Amino acid sequence: MSGDNLHGKQPLKFYSTELTSTKLLLVNTMKLKTTENYEQLLQRFTKRTMQLSARNAELKSAYEEYVKNESDLKRLEGSVQAIEYCAFGKMPGDGNHDKFKDHKPQ
Repeated sequence: MSGDNLHGKQPLKFYSTELTSTKLLLVNTMKLKTTENYEQLLQRFTKRTMQLSARNAELKSAYEEYVKNESDLKRLEGSVQAIEYCAFGKMPGDGNHDKFKDHKPQ
């Protein structure tokens, strides 16, 4: 038993079947949580589902804005790369154009 319960609430482990006075005292003084019945579990899970669904509704607009911003950033990055290529002959550093050399624009 030594050290088994040093990291929060974990199940008790007895390494022998011998019932010592310490084990008996421990088992008799433990406050066991009563198990919820199915109806209580369904109520709790339904309540939590409703809470999470409401939170998802709150976050949806923020997520949609994030996705739009990411799309805009990628489009702008591509625009910058196109202008750098036209103005300076610099190839994009995206890994797809590594075999091509930069050129001097006309």
